Amino acid sequence: MLIGEDGQRLVLRVTEPLARALAERSIFRWLLDADPIRDEPGPVVFAKSAEIEPYANWPHGGNFTTMGAFSFSNSNLMPEIKIGRYCSISWGVEVMGFQHPIDRLTTANFTFTTAEVAYAAALRDAGLAGIVRARGGAQKPPPVVGHDVWIGAHVTLAGGITIGTGAIVAARAVVTRTVEPYTIVGGNPARVIRRRFSDALSQ
Repeated sequence: MLIGEDGQRLVLRVTEPLARALAERSIFRWLLDADPIRDEPGPVVFAKSAEIEPYANWPHGGNFTTMGAFSFSNSNLMPEIKIGRYCSISWGVEVMGFQHPIDRLTTANFTFTTAEVAYAAALRDAGLAGIVRARGGAQKPPPVVGHDVWIGAHVTLAGGITIGTGAIVAARAVVTRTVEPYTIVGGNPARVIRRRFSDALSQ
């Protein structure tokens, strides 16, 4: 059931008919051994351009993202992220939010977004009608996750990066740069720990 639309996103509530339709296409929203036919509290979101392959799995709910076959995510990721096949994404994985400009008088959001209530009240109290806002500047695209990637719990990903095929990201890592294929990274900021295989096998 469509319950709303926001730009390039659709907001849905997963009800029994939708759950059955997803199951018929081998797209799973709950644990495979749980009852997939039940209402989920609250809506879910997916990008209009999301491509979901059969056997993709959201064991504990969350937004629908582009996801390849046999991948699963325990995290409620932004809908625009792209995830390959055979990926394992643990709890609490997040993508860094909106980038505030650092070359202006202030990094506060009133220079580039709709004023919050506090800003509106301050303008009113100062006898001002409003302010002219500059554009927020180019934002980085969502991360791209290759195939056979394992991302541990509570990892933070920056926008505009790629996690290469076969890579492993250790728990609580903060990944600000692209991770090469078959590389294990960890830490804040994430650094290479080692390669999974020899260079000969990784080719």
